[in-house]
Amino acid sequence: MAVAIGLTAFPVIAAADGFACQVASITDGDTFRCTNGLRIRIGGIDAPEMDTSYGPPAKATLAGIIGGATAQCEPTGTSYNRIVAVCYLDGQDIGAMMVERAMARDCARYSGGRYGGLEDERHDVLPVVPFCIP
Repeated sequence: MAVAIGLTAFPVIAAADGFACQVASITDGDTFRCTNGLRIRIGGIDAPEMDTSYGPPAKATLAGIIGGATAQCEPTGTSYNRIVAVCYLDGQDIGAMMVERAMARDCARYSGGRYGGLEDERHDVLPVVPFCIP
């Protein structure tokens, strides 16, 4: 299987419902890179940007969850030369783990509200970006 991103097609390690990603590095709270070079954007959530005070803690939280691990990802699209995917670690939804830890918000336009019920008052300090509003 190959996933087309822009003008480039990246080979993907096929699994039953997606592909395996051995995590090589964490870019920010919702993006990481696999050892094979693929860049993954966790679908359905939005984490703070790195130039904000909440960005570095979000990145550190994602690193603590998946750093060096192998995630199973189900691609849903592409964005800015990244594969957008819902990813799991040991069967647990990584996006849900980030929202549960108040390090990301539900991006309802793309999640269909999948993570909205996990938000609470701790999320009030995180912005809701316009592209996430349905």
